[in-house]
Amino acid sequence: MKKIILFILVSIVFVSGIWVYSSPFIKNESKGLYELENSIIINAPKEKIFAYLGNSSNASEWSSFVHHITPTAPLEDGKVGSVRRCFKEDDESGIWWDELTTQVQTTPLMYRELSLYNLTNFPMTSSDLFTRQIYESIQNNQTKLTFGLYKDIDKTNIWDIIKMKFSGRTISNIFEKNLQNIKTINEK
Repeated sequence: MKKIILFILVSIVFVSGIWVYSSPFIKNESKGLYELENSIIINAPKEKIFAYLGNSSNASEWSSFVHHITPTAPLEDGKVGSVRRCFKEDDESGIWWDELTTQVQTTPLMYRELSLYNLTNFPMTSSDLFTRQIYESIQNNQTKLTFGLYKDIDKTNIWDIIKMKFSGRTISNIFEKNLQNIKTINEK
């Protein structure tokens, strides 16, 4: 019986080690960030995609994780200083969080950066996370859209690293589904 328990424990540690080691959440020393990024090529101009994602009411169409997003600040949705609340469930119970748009750039690289806070009812959380939507023109009417989740290296402790490494694959899968949904909708 002790050998079986030992075998199970060693197996769990081994599989967990592989899971953490192969996590898409990586340390990028040159940027000073832990980062997880997923990209897709969309046959539509970047301005169209930028406007589409800047409208929070569209999240219910493309998000595989969020049921809806409600803007909560009096500023225009998608602009610097605007705040929105993201709800996983229709009835707004369960998982939810807030996003503050901290940066918007339209030239030369187009992107939107949002600070994540008030992470509520997640199985595990980390503070000081931010996300970016990066829009790059590839050719005429073709856009490379990147979704990224980031945390400054200097604001990261060992527990944050463990949580990011364990959750990385799940987050990456959500990003991939969302990007594919955005592509399908915007190529119609």
